[in-house]
Amino acid sequence: MGKISAKVFDLKGEEVSQLNLPQIFNTSSRPDVIKRAVVTIQSHRFQPQGR
Repeated sequence: MGKISAKVFDLKGEEVSQLNLPQIFNTSSRPDVIKRAVVTIQSHRFQPQGR
């Protein structure tokens, strides 16, 4: 796998540099883990029943 870089922009929207990202950004995404994290965060919004 090659190195991944990201462009860095200033407030005017002009590219000022490029940043090399860590190897962790080369891994593929896992939709099941993302869904579990989102559901967990959203479930904290519900008011507990307190029964």
